[in-house]
Amino acid sequence: MSAKQNKRFNNYLSNHPSFRKGMKPDIERIGYLKYNLSKFFDLVRKDGNFLDIGPGLGEVLVIWKAMGIKNISSVDISSEVASYIRKLGFKCDFVKDTTRFLMKNQNKFDLINLCDVLEHVEQNDLFNFTTAIYLALKPKGKLIIRTSNAGSPFLSANFYCDITHTMPFSESSLSQLFSQSGFTQYQFFPAVRLIKWSDLKRVIGKYLITPIYYFYVRLIRAATLNYSPKILTEGIIAVATKD
Repeated sequence: MSAKQNKRFNNYLSNHPSFRKGMKPDIERIGYLKYNLSKFFDLVRKDGNFLDIGPGLGEVLVIWKAMGIKNISSVDISSEVASYIRKLGFKCDFVKDTTRFLMKNQNKFDLINLCDVLEHVEQNDLFNFTTAIYLALKPKGKLIIRTSNAGSPFLSANFYCDITHTMPFSESSLSQLFSQSGFTQYQFFPAVRLIKWSDLKRVIGKYLITPIYYFYVRLIRAATLNYSPKILTEGIIAVATKD
């Protein structure tokens, strides 16, 4: 991400309605991310170098610490976010240009995490940014991404709730991005929301209404010869490995 984006993000936490409700790691979000991402974090040795780009309220950093990971660092183009993360006790560098930071740290990281970050990157900066990530990873290093899924019928309300979002991604567009950035090994997974069995409304929604709705969406897309990706959840997870 380039320096020109900083102005939009300098006061990102205090300007975003969901963050103004409480400036602390969200317990529900920690559970959601742990459920969806921990199995991929476990693929990298715990003594490796872990980097979180755009740590938000620090939920992934909290998960890494609980997993016993020692070499944890993070960077953000928002001075407000960087200051907040440091107050939590984690290392977070304020950088004016994330791509430049990555280019200065080639072959350094065993794992780089982007959780709800890629959709904020300007389209003109995307290829340079992800290429820099590829170069910053060690051989066999992993890039973990959670981002908005352009193929989801639930996309609109979630994606357009943040004015700093620039574009969502599908399995197809992520494949293009990875291929042009140097990655040849990558997989995609649905980001599944956690529910409590005591919450009957959400249980019915997840296990009855949503599958029926997905069937209807696939049927309509097939009938109209539209692109129909495999993953329809609001969020998509991508795991790419450097050769």
